[in-house]
Amino acid sequence: MFADWQKRQAESGREVVDLSAPQANIPGMDLDQLRRYVLTHRGDDDAFHAYVDRSKAAGRMITIDPSDPKWEEALDARIRQASGESESFS
Repeated sequence: MFADWQKRQAESGREVVDLSAPQANIPGMDLDQLRRYVLTHRGDDDAFHAYVDRSKAAGRMITIDPSDPKWEEALDARIRQASGESESFS
């Protein structure tokens, strides 16, 4: 019965919130846990935004400017830098 209601709500374009699902403790997750959570809960926009913000703060995400004629060189340099960092922690 409830599944039929959810289906009708989804077909009508209304957002269906599953209140039976436990709320994620996003602030309590480390970055890797949050990444796994976001990959398995792709509809959780708050978790996605938290992941992007934390990834940028941790230096795990970079921003490129495609209008910069040297953006590829900058990207290559950042990849080399990150590779060197990961090798130094091995």
